[in-house]
This record gives sequence, C-alpha cells and structure tokens, in this order.
Amino acid sequence: MLRSENVNITTSMSSTRDNYGADRAVDGKTGQDPDTCDCCAATEHAALSWWEVDLNGVYPVSEITIHGRIDGIILH
Repeated sequence: MLRSENVNITTSMSSTRDNYGADRAVDGKTGQDPDTCDCCAATEHAALSWWEVDLNGVYPVSEITIHGRIDGIILH
C-alpha cells in the first residue's frame, strides 16, 4: 500500500525499534537494506508484535502487498 495524498492515513505498531517507525511501512519506499533505503518499519522483539493502518474512512481496497526483508535477517 502506498500513501496517497488524498487519504489521511495513520499508522501504529506495538513498539518501535530504533528509528524504524510505523509510518515507514506506507511511504512507498522499498529496498534491500533498511539502513540505506529508509524504507522499513520494525518492532522490538516480543512474543506478540503488531502493526496497523487506519485509512480514517471507508475506501475500496483491491490489493495489499507486503514486502519483507530479502536479506534473510531476523532481528531480535
């Protein structure tokens, strides 16, 4: 999902690791290395972590794409 100038969305998540805030997940940026692409949201390691987006309205959604890390690293 990419942020649209016409939709005032808000994001939140259970915790924030370093500077990897929830809003990074909807800014349209993707990349291989989160340290250089400024493109990833990350939570602290926990038994239950979550991320959510609020569209602040009702909109048709036809597709959701989730990009995970492609370097195979799992941070704890």
